[in-house]
Amino acid sequence: MKKTKKWLSLLVAAMMALQPLTIHGAAAAEDDVSPPEAWGPLPTETQLQYHEEELSAFIHFGVNTFYGVEWGTGKEDPNVFHPTGLDTDQWVKTLKDAGFKRIIMIGRHHDGFCLWDSEYTTQDVASSTDFQATQAARGQSGDVLEELSKSCTKYDMDMGFYLSPWDANNPSYGYGTGTDEETDSNGDYNEYYMNQLREVLGNPKYGNDGKFVEVWMDGAKGAALLPSIINSKSGLI
Repeated sequence: MKKTKKWLSLLVAAMMALQPLTIHGAAAAEDDVSPPEAWGPLPTETQLQYHEEELSAFIHFGVNTFYGVEWGTGKEDPNVFHPTGLDTDQWVKTLKDAGFKRIIMIGRHHDGFCLWDSEYTTQDVASSTDFQATQAARGQSGDVLEELSKSCTKYDMDMGFYLSPWDANNPSYGYGTGTDEETDSNGDYNEYYMNQLREVLGNPKYGNDGKFVEVWMDGAKGAALLPSIINSKSGLI
């Protein structure tokens, strides 16, 4: 009985002594295993960054804010837009402190009112005489998108731009008396849309240090525009 116990003790001691070697060998074997090859579509560096950021903030601000409605009709009076204490630094710093990594700004919603001074329409901030007077008195530009861009540059906050594919104010939207692109009697709305997009994306005073990381849109006659938008700026989501 004593011999049996002695042999059992020796066997247990030997197993315990060999266990670290086994674990070390297994770890070494794992180090030698190559990761599996990539399969299927791979995200670009920009797309991967988008997912890792986790928090993006939409700022929906415009003439509808002062009418108290979600969607406008395109017939709003630009002079109703009159924020008297515009402080985009406060917007951006608050979001930055909360952990947000980018701001998507509504540049123009479905009603057609532009938060920048657009040369392609008079339905914009430049047509709000009261707002322009208040901005001049405050030493600001009178251009909401420009003011936000300055703040995003100051706090290094990435910027995205929302331009609604629908503009209820512009007469070229829709087909008029026609039923498709060939019979369209209203003019080329797509070109109007792209002109406004180029006007913003191509102007170095807009964006974080002149750069946008995202263009955001929804439906409403937007399909034909997508290739042109993708080609307009590299690295956009």
